[in-house]
Amino acid sequence: MVDFDNWDSMQENYRIYKNAGAIFLFDQGNDVNGWSGPDFLKLRAYLQSKLMWNTELDFESLVDTFMTDYYMDAAPKMREYFDYMCARNKTFRDKAWVDVMRHPEYYTKEYLDKCMSLFAEAKDAIAHYKDTDLALYQNLLYRIKTEECSSQFFLCSFYSSYYTADEYTAMIDDFESAIQHMKYGDQMIWSNWDIDQGNYAWMGLSITDIIARWRVHRYVPVA
Repeated sequence: MVDFDNWDSMQENYRIYKNAGAIFLFDQGNDVNGWSGPDFLKLRAYLQSKLMWNTELDFESLVDTFMTDYYMDAAPKMREYFDYMCARNKTFRDKAWVDVMRHPEYYTKEYLDKCMSLFAEAKDAIAHYKDTDLALYQNLLYRIKTEECSSQFFLCSFYSSYYTADEYTAMIDDFESAIQHMKYGDQMIWSNWDIDQGNYAWMGLSITDIIARWRVHRYVPVA
């Protein structure tokens, strides 16, 4: 659920390996076995496949090409979200990657609301396909919602009290639907926050387990 922030080091790392004489590189990924998830996994695989063959390609042009081909009409807003996410990530690089899941200050309500606004605009941009090409619309919507899941996850985890009970339930339902589509429900979360004591014990829990905890967690609205 957390972006793995190596976007601006990926290309330079490949150059280092090439200059050191490497002729083979195993680049680990997690878009396998029929499931996917947020963190722009498809973009990451695209960039890896391009840059490992030619380390001098223009990184930004590659990102733009992918966005246009993969998100079509939603590309401008998805690119804006990608840039916004990358810029935000640079503000907490002194922290361990997994640790950011434990602290709401890294996923502020303001940041997440901005992300959700960009996703809403991306969805609006493809809405016209509902009437002209429903299959294409559903594919594009799924691609957008795959990235949206990260923001929904942290809104449900950290900010449930900002919503009415019905709004919160609807958000969980929407998140769960996308997770099921991605076959992501059995993936384990690495973190350590006890929900029953006001924080979450995510270490060793699946996404499905966490959703179940959300549904029974005591709801306390903001005054």
